[in-house]
Amino acid sequence: MYTRVDPPASTYDHAPAEIPEASVISDSKVKETHVDIRAVRDFRKHYPTISDPVWISSPKGYVARFFEDNIQTSVTYSPSGKWQNSIKRYEEASLPKDIRKRIKPVYYDYLIVIVYEIQWDKLQEPVFYIHLQDEITYKIVEVSCDDMREVQSFQMQKKTK
Repeated sequence: MYTRVDPPASTYDHAPAEIPEASVISDSKVKETHVDIRAVRDFRKHYPTISDPVWISSPKGYVARFFEDNIQTSVTYSPSGKWQNSIKRYEEASLPKDIRKRIKPVYYDYLIVIVYEIQWDKLQEPVFYIHLQDEITYKIVEVSCDDMREVQSFQMQKKTK
């Protein structure tokens, strides 16, 4: 069981609550021929080595999902086929070394549980949400270009018998 400890709301930029729904969307799978052609063209342009993504359709648009090199990627498009964001989900082994070097000196006793790399804007660097855990604490740390901040912290409670 976790007890949630949040920083003041003013510290949030792209808070975890704002992570796009592509990461949890459960609408219907569709064939690529039923996806807006602009989304398909953009996907093929940016991911030419991915031949068979899973396309998901919802009233909010389309999501293309695929695995490559142990990285799960979801690419979200609007109903009109405009790119909205990309989310990569992976373990510590796939974390870029420069990002790991920024995290580990501060959270050296923590295990990196999972990483979400979110690209909100094609012209900017991605934002990393790194989930960390030690014996009693679970933390989510946001790492962006010049910034690193803890956005959530949960204290784990010991189970009582």
